[in-house]
Amino acid sequence: MKPDEMTDITKEKLDSLTTTAQNKAKEALQASQSYAKENPMVLAVGALIFGIAIGALCSTNREPKRKQSGKAARALVDDIVSQVSHRLNEFKKQSNCSPSSLLEQVQGTGKKLKWW
Repeated sequence: MKPDEMTDITKEKLDSLTTTAQNKAKEALQASQSYAKENPMVLAVGALIFGIAIGALCSTNREPKRKQSGKAARALVDDIVSQVSHRLNEFKKQSNCSPSSLLEQVQGTGKKLKWW
């Protein structure tokens, strides 16, 4: 056999296998859809049991992790609060504005806006 003939035969077999696999996948999808339409309660109960099992597996030994994650969250919040307060102080120093003057500026801008 020549290499070109082997290539053609291989392509034909591959095309045939691809078509067969696509047809089987379509049949499986149609069968599962019809089963789901005919037996929705079985699927709902199965999904519930599956969810409970996954939740139970994921929640094992969570107590030590909660304490660690709580400490990490607290440290993150403290860091964010300190950064915000630091930047707020910098803004106050740079702007030399009092809160009342900022409020007056905002109210003045609001009066200039035309509302529908």
